[in-house]
Amino acid sequence: MAKKRRVLWVDDDGKDRFQYELSVLEDSGFTTDWALDAEEALASLSKEAYDLVLLDQVFPIGKDSSYKDVWSGCRLLYWLRSEPPPAGAPQGALWAWLLGKNKPKSKNREIPVIIISGFQDDHVDAALRQINQGISIFPKPVDGDELIRTIDGLLKGK
Repeated sequence: MAKKRRVLWVDDDGKDRFQYELSVLEDSGFTTDWALDAEEALASLSKEAYDLVLLDQVFPIGKDSSYKDVWSGCRLLYWLRSEPPPAGAPQGALWAWLLGKNKPKSKNREIPVIIISGFQDDHVDAALRQINQGISIFPKPVDGDELIRTIDGLLKGK
């Protein structure tokens, strides 16, 4: 039996909203961990090895925080890639908070990331593509079958 691949899905909407997509992932041989905020995502990515991250763009810093902004996903991606944000990107509270946290597990620094978000902004999308060329950005609601095709393409041969 083939080893299941691990996915970290970061989205404050919670997994109940994505039951169909989660079942498609499971049927395709994936185990999915969930993070509702940046704090949970950083803890997971610092300790566990993943094959892929599904990342929302707008989510809170922690469970006790109501602060969210459109750069949350972008900042988490910069942290994951161990890169500083580009000139012109807002620094904000989340980036300062991320700088004080553990580094991502080395295997996770290069894993594919797919954005799944109900938010769309050309400036933010350009910043995402600058740090991760070829990144896939899906609008919510996501098409589960298209998501699996994209994941299969990203992980082919890995």
